[in-house]
Amino acid sequence: MGGVPILVVEDDPPGAKLAALLLTQHGANVRIAPNAEEALKVLEDFHPRVVVLDLVLPRMGGLLLAQYIKTDTRLRDTVIVAATVVSGPEVERVVREAGCAAYVSKPINTETFAATVAGCLETSS
Repeated sequence: MGGVPILVVEDDPPGAKLAALLLTQHGANVRIAPNAEEALKVLEDFHPRVVVLDLVLPRMGGLLLAQYIKTDTRLRDTVIVAATVVSGPEVERVVREAGCAAYVSKPINTETFAATVAGCLETSS
């Protein structure tokens, strides 16, 4: 993931730091936003190839942010990987409908997280 710009949107500071560390260790250029509103500000001048997005955020939820990203002409090709404590076929359907390429369960698996994100990048190219 050499130099790939990635935005991690996560309101849990330890979780955000862990995700950023794992991606940075694989060469990504990572920024963190603690909520959807801050993510929108970051997205004004940072155009990530990937957004790792917590679905449960204060105020504006992750699914709404995903839908916004997918309707913005500058950002619509951004790969979104949802992160959630909930799993199952219904969650997969909802995140796909919101424009997410995949979802990972939280807490994130430190062994597979970066590979999952990299795999989403490969299939989107």
